[in-house]
Amino acid sequence: MLLRLGAAAVECFERHGPGVTISTIADHAGVSRRTVSRYVSTKEELLYVHQRLWLTIWEGALDRSLPLATRMLVSSRAVATSIDADPDPPRRTMRVARRYPSLLQGFHSVFQYWIDRVAAEVLVDHPDHPLESRVVGSAVMGAVDASLRAWLDSEEPFSPLFERSYALIRPVLDQLPAPSVENGHLNRSR
Repeated sequence: MLLRLGAAAVECFERHGPGVTISTIADHAGVSRRTVSRYVSTKEELLYVHQRLWLTIWEGALDRSLPLATRMLVSSRAVATSIDADPDPPRRTMRVARRYPSLLQGFHSVFQYWIDRVAAEVLVDHPDHPLESRVVGSAVMGAVDASLRAWLDSEEPFSPLFERSYALIRPVLDQLPAPSVENGHLNRSR
């Protein structure tokens, strides 16, 4: 349902711009406004459905048995693969946002949520390093943002662009202090 609503939102924003209403989007999707409100509270949230759903893919690919830098890369690759498999919806969303800068606030909200989630994952291994977790979250999402912007202006698949960006921030992750290991198990209680 959420993907259907997102597709309707992109089409409506493309046609009507930022003045489109949730009711118009609901009508276009063939659902009631009440149905839409079960999933989102703003029309901008509908525009960025794919970016929100990528988090589910990212979390599903997390493997906490891997070192943090590798875990981040593997999870992010899963999202990149998803983007490459169906590039049209996120490209259209980003083009709408580029055309109507007032819609970028919704992107920034999703982006901030992602930074918070990545930072929380860093804290799993480094609970005593909240500053570093925010820096890493921002660095990872900065790499994603730069990759998405470059991808939007190219016909290249997303994955190679992300891999190049991630290679630039990998040293940041590698500089985090090693988590303590006691009796062969990662000690996350420090």
